[in-house]
Amino acid sequence: MLKKVLNYLLVISFIITILVPITGVIIHKMAATFFLLLSIIHVIIYSKKMNLKRYLLLVMIIISFALGVMAFIYPDSLWESTHVIISFFIMMFLAIHMFLCHRKLVSYGNCKRKENC
Repeated sequence: MLKKVLNYLLVISFIITILVPITGVIIHKMAATFFLLLSIIHVIIYSKKMNLKRYLLLVMIIISFALGVMAFIYPDSLWESTHVIISFFIMMFLAIHMFLCHRKLVSYGNCKRKENC
């Protein structure tokens, strides 16, 4: 039950994070911080099932967060462009991760690769 709530909170905070044009920068930063904390908790809970690709995803999230902080300090710079590019790749990888490992969040079918999740 707690894992399911955590997964739903991750999805909600992720959606709020990517809605920057609608929510504004302040809400984006709060949702991104909440998403980072939830991602770290998610990794701690699922640490026995982690492989190199999933650790790489967490590292990319942390790098994107740090680049976002640098883009906040130095607006209109290379930091902001790099943050946007890395965030785009993170969105793609997180969508793949949700489809493969947390299919029940999206549909009612069983995960076909349950042994990998």
